[in-house]
This record gives sequence, structure tokens and C-alpha cells, in this order.
Amino acid sequence: MRASRDTVPLLVWSSLNNATKLSNGKCRKVKQWDEKAAVDDYIPEAQQPSVILIPGGFAENLQKFDSLHPNPPDPKKFLLSRPVLRRTVTHTYTYIGEDYGPCVAAVIDHSEKWM
Repeated sequence: MRASRDTVPLLVWSSLNNATKLSNGKCRKVKQWDEKAAVDDYIPEAQQPSVILIPGGFAENLQKFDSLHPNPPDPKKFLLSRPVLRRTVTHTYTYIGEDYGPCVAAVIDHSEKWM
């Protein structure tokens, strides 16, 4: 059954940027990113009241994939190592386990701002 405006007062969609567009065609095989981004394009056509959230990277993955390392001169700080990105690239992360649920709840609680 397809959801409609009549049954879903506000669609909260968690999305990703279109990798093909973002890379100017260099990254064409990031299917999950491009397919989620295609939904972003479809939602306005469906005239569905919606909020599209793009969380960036999952902060939990920094530890899971061994990307955080103690900074030897200052053990209270950590170094973030990402082999494919230059130092000048901005990194955005969301702590999915703790922050994303409350973010979605706030969007729903204040839906009059988005509709």
C-alpha cells in the first residue's frame, strides 16, 4: 500500500547526498546514496509534507572502523584519520544512537514550522 498525504501528515525522511552528482560523475556506483537522493527529488512531486534529514557520517563508525586515535601530546584530544579526504574537507557527523531520535522527535513536535 502506498502512503499518501491523507494517511501520513508529515514524512520524515533520512537521506544521503547524490554521490554521482556530488562527485561530478566520478563516483557512479554508490547505489544506496543515489537511490535515497532520488526519493528526495520525488517527495515534492508527490506533494507530501516532508522534512528531509541528511545526517552526514555516523559518529559511531569512527570508533568502529578505527578512525580515532589518541593525540600523543594531548591525551584528552583525538586525531581523526580519514584516508580519502584532504585536511581542508569539512566532516559532518551525527551520533545516531543518541542524537538522531531526539532530532526526529523535535521535527515532529514542531511540525507546524515545516508544513
